[in-house]
Amino acid sequence: GKKLKKLGFNVFGYSLNKKNDDDIKLFHGEDLDVFLKKINVLVCTVPYTSKTNNLLSKNLFDKLNNGTYLINVSRGKVQNETDILNAIDKGVLSGAYLDVFINEPLPKNSLMWNNKKIQITPHIASITNEEAAVPQILDNYQRLIDNLSLFNKVNADNEY
Repeated sequence: GKKLKKLGFNVFGYSLNKKNDDDIKLFHGEDLDVFLKKINVLVCTVPYTSKTNNLLSKNLFDKLNNGTYLINVSRGKVQNETDILNAIDKGVLSGAYLDVFINEPLPKNSLMWNNKKIQITPHIASITNEEAAVPQILDNYQRLIDNLSLFNKVNADNEY
C-alpha cells in the first residue's frame, strides 16, 4: 500500500482490527461497507479462516462500486468462483486477477480459463524472501533451544 501511495495512487486499507498508518487511510471492524464504497480496485491478501471463508462472494460484491477490479492473492477458499464470474458478467467487477483457486491447479474445464476479463497465475504472487526468512527461522530455533517464547506464533483464536 505504501509503495502504491508513493506512485500516486489513492490507497485505502481495511482490517478487522484497528491499525494506524500516517500515509494510508485505514478502516476496520464495522467500517467494511464504507471502505468498499471508496475503492475501485480490491486487493485481497487475507489469511484463510472461518471468518474469511467465501468472503469474496456476491454478498461482498453487491457492496462494491460497479466496475471494481478484483485482485486475489490470498487463498482459494476465500473466493467464490461462480460469484466472481457472475459479477464480471453483470459489470459489478470489471475483471479479476486471480492467483489462487479453490482447486489447484485450476481444472481445465473451468470457465475462468476462457474469460478475457480474468488473468490467471499459478499461485506465485508471493515468493519467500530468503534473506528475511532465514534469520527469523534461525532466531526462533535458538529461542526454542533456549526455552524462550517464539516470535510469530500462530494465534489459535485468530486462526492464523
